[in-house]
Amino acid sequence: MLVKDIYDKVALLTGFPVYTNATDTPETTRFIVEMISQALQNVIGDLYTSNNVLERNDTIITIPQKELYGIEGTIKKLQLIRDDANKTVKVLPYNQQIDPDMIKSEDPNNFNEPSSYCIKNGYLRLFPTPDKEYVLKVCVSTTDLVNADDDSSRTTTESINDSIMATDAFCNLVIIRTAMLIFSRLQNNNAAIYAQYYESNLRVFIESDIKSMEAFRGQNRNGGHYNLQDGLINDEGKGFFNGGLF
Repeated sequence: MLVKDIYDKVALLTGFPVYTNATDTPETTRFIVEMISQALQNVIGDLYTSNNVLERNDTIITIPQKELYGIEGTIKKLQLIRDDANKTVKVLPYNQQIDPDMIKSEDPNNFNEPSSYCIKNGYLRLFPTPDKEYVLKVCVSTTDLVNADDDSSRTTTESINDSIMATDAFCNLVIIRTAMLIFSRLQNNNAAIYAQYYESNLRVFIESDIKSMEAFRGQNRNGGHYNLQDGLINDEGKGFFNGGLF
């Protein structure tokens, strides 16, 4: 949803004028955009277990004989799209048998179509190393939900022209939270009403989120990726049950 659309909805709730142009009430525009940014951070923090709303889909084109690829976010799903008539999809699982710290460069004779991956020093490591170009589709869990004019992604709204890459239901939470923050800043009694409204809508959102990991927060985690059975897991291989932290 465009930040401008969120801005206008917030303005109608709080009594401010809707956005017209960059030179009309610039101070009000900066204030509301900043409140939207703060509200977005609040919602992201409250939904840290609802991994499907905090995700982005990217495409990686492999380079022959290149082992490591930069990743922004935590991998939830990695797929290889074969270059055949049907564009066959091959899911690449996390390789549980490999210790990332013990990985050495492969023999070039073993380069082939990737069949698995691991995370090494924050980079995606494919196995085997690609022997040619392959198209990979990667879904990452990330808080960089704001799309800027230059197509970069970030966690904050800084311009009326930004977009929040999330569902309408998620953006509605941002709208309600923004209204609450504005009323709170103005010391208006409506702040308490919108705080309750936000909490009730947040509960409904989490309950309707079929991918929410709230019920699975004690699962074992390792390897720095997202596992459909275990949920989000960290780079250190330490989960709740084996003495680590989330």
